[in-house]
Amino acid sequence: MMKRIKNFIWVLLILIICTALITPLAQASGDINVFLPAVSVTLTGEKQEVPEAFEIILKAEDPSYPMPEGSVGGVYKATVTGGDMLNLPAILFTSPGTYRYTITQTPGTNELGNYDDSVFHITINIFTLEDGSGLESRMIIRKNEELEELDYIDFVNDYEVIITEEETLNGLIEIPDDEEVMSGEIELPEETIPRGEAGGPANRKSNGTAIGDGILFWYYIAAFIGAGILLFVIGLTVKKKVKG
Repeated sequence: MMKRIKNFIWVLLILIICTALITPLAQASGDINVFLPAVSVTLTGEKQEVPEAFEIILKAEDPSYPMPEGSVGGVYKATVTGGDMLNLPAILFTSPGTYRYTITQTPGTNELGNYDDSVFHITINIFTLEDGSGLESRMIIRKNEELEELDYIDFVNDYEVIITEEETLNGLIEIPDDEEVMSGEIELPEETIPRGEAGGPANRKSNGTAIGDGILFWYYIAAFIGAGILLFVIGLTVKKKVKG
């Protein structure tokens, strides 16, 4: 009798141990890792010798939602250099549901930078497979309040172009405003107009003045000679009438 009781206890212990080992495996088979989209930062405008580093922030709508490792209070932060791409870690989901997150970037500090303040909304739907053997996922990415679904996340930061004095002297002229064009008030920078150089505006102006003064001088000489000839003819005519 005692032998049967001992055998029964051993069988019961084996069943308990097997159940303890099998249960975590069954639970693990129902988990699913969802990989978040890569985040890129594109730089446009003035080329940066040393690109800025930007902080990318992943935030859960509810702090209780699953998050990547290293998150604090439903917020995960990572850094990416401008012009590069960041691969965010995966999120482990253990139960069906709808989970919402946002991804933003912290603006840089360059005074000439126009930083992208877009908010990317990520919705992750977790479903149970029809046969109940595990979970499946579907991810939706949208930018701001737009309805279009995206495949990736890209922040575009633009830097204003700086025109140096040397570039201005080399012939770069600022494009006038529409109002200046309509009113005819288009003014060229003084730096773009040569002063006193061969063939320059200053010399052309002085040459034109000299030519005009020369023509006027010869006009006066011709008028003076013509008046003298006229007076001479008149004198001869008067003398003939007196003699006659």
